Amino acid sequence: ILLDYYNAHPDTKLGGKILYWLAILDKKINEESLVMSARSFYLLSCMEKYSKDPIATDCFEAYNEDLEGHYWSKDKKEFPADVKERLKNLKQMINYK
Repeated sequence: ILLDYYNAHPDTKLGGKILYWLAILDKKINEESLVMSARSFYLLSCMEKYSKDPIATDCFEAYNEDLEGHYWSKDKKEFPADVKERLKNLKQMINYK
């Protein structure tokens, strides 16, 4: 329903929140999956399209958390250089504090 609403009303001021909740729902539904494709798409779209909306911070934090789950292990708590750069650019784009 959320995706249908968003597709029917792409200019809605609720767009960032809808994308955030789509990502959260996708994570809950596909909890066992390590694939982040739909979730990443929603979170990145949220930050890119709604960078000035406060929800972009929530989208960044959810995205960062997903990346930690994907890249980090008990022995390694560091991202590859390209991921660090992507996160740095996203922080600047949304003015993350």
